[in-house]
Amino acid sequence: MNHIIKVTLAEDGDVLRRSLADSLREQPDISVLGEAAEGGELVALCRETPPDVAVVDIRMPGMDGVAACKILRSELPEVRLLILTTFDDDEYLRELFGLGVDGYLLKTGSPPRLAEAVRGVYNGLGAVDAGVSRKLGSLLNAPKKPGTGPLTETELRAARLIAEGKYNKEIAVELGITYGRTRNLVSAVYRKLGAVDRADLIAKLEKG
Repeated sequence: MNHIIKVTLAEDGDVLRRSLADSLREQPDISVLGEAAEGGELVALCRETPPDVAVVDIRMPGMDGVAACKILRSELPEVRLLILTTFDDDEYLRELFGLGVDGYLLKTGSPPRLAEAVRGVYNGLGAVDAGVSRKLGSLLNAPKKPGTGPLTETELRAARLIAEGKYNKEIAVELGITYGRTRNLVSAVYRKLGAVDRADLIAKLEKG
């Protein structure tokens, strides 16, 4: 009997996450262990029951996919990492490539393509969409863009609001920016600080 590939899926869009999970559950050789809406939840699920493959969206509220992959690569190196990406995730892709993730799949791909990609990364064959492959090639040959250093002034303000217990909608109002921009801002704060959750973020802010 063939091995059943155990998968944990992280995607913040409820409808897309359910659709992807349902498509995987239809496969006789794939079992979905759990679903997460953000990176911290994904890490917790994987720590509790390590999957064979973690399917990870890059942009999520709270801890983003990059920060989650760093933790999983460090703590659970046996877990294969398959990244869900879009064409505007340039800096994230560069960082993830440096981590040595196992595959990259465009979100616009069909559900059957996801199952194929899961099998590919599980069997050590990798899985990279042609569009992503071209994007990676151009990124690796281009000068690195800023975006991974110290917190900007706006990011620091957001970090302090997070530490005060405020949520994304409240932070958006406080900073006078859109909710979508706030989500990206909060993800950048967690990524730059390497914070796992709010308590960890507070501790890192206090350390300076």
